[in-house]
Amino acid sequence: MNYSTARRVADEILESLAPHCLRIEVKGSVCRVKVDDIHDIEIVCIPKPRTAPPAFGETPYASPLHAYTDGLLQLGLMAYRKDKNGRRAWGDKFRRALWRSTPLDLFITTADQWGVIATIRTGSAAFSHKLVTPAVQGGWMPIGMRVELGRLWHGTMAIETPEEADFFEAIGLPWVEPIGRNLEVFA
Repeated sequence: MNYSTARRVADEILESLAPHCLRIEVKGSVCRVKVDDIHDIEIVCIPKPRTAPPAFGETPYASPLHAYTDGLLQLGLMAYRKDKNGRRAWGDKFRRALWRSTPLDLFITTADQWGVIATIRTGSAAFSHKLVTPAVQGGWMPIGMRVELGRLWHGTMAIETPEEADFFEAIGLPWVEPIGRNLEVFA
């Protein structure tokens, strides 16, 4: 897809899913304003919590977002999308789907994980890999720090990273706008 097509589809997805989310943003190639050759839409979101326990016989959905996307799946408005190894992903934290015919990766997270997940999912893949690779192995992650379970850790202490800028600051890197996230930025 080119950028304008991908942005239009991403906005359509946001409009549909937003009523079921506390926060939702487009990430990946679209966020980086990649001009063409966009392969999928990546969305990171924090779903609204359940407001009531499930009624007798009702499916105990994790959130209204989970119930809504399951409903879209049942109506044929979304479909499962398998990875290159034929595996399906439709869980509480990640859903790989087709939105009509457009590949969609839906990353479902929490406020505590937002800064880390949003940064990594913005990419590029090589840039994100370098962010989480320890400095002693040629990456940018300071010694003693790591990303695990969607959080940034220093030893046994979780570091608060509610925003992407907090993640950059915590690992000692200057803020980089999504459009500039490539390996040359810190060369």
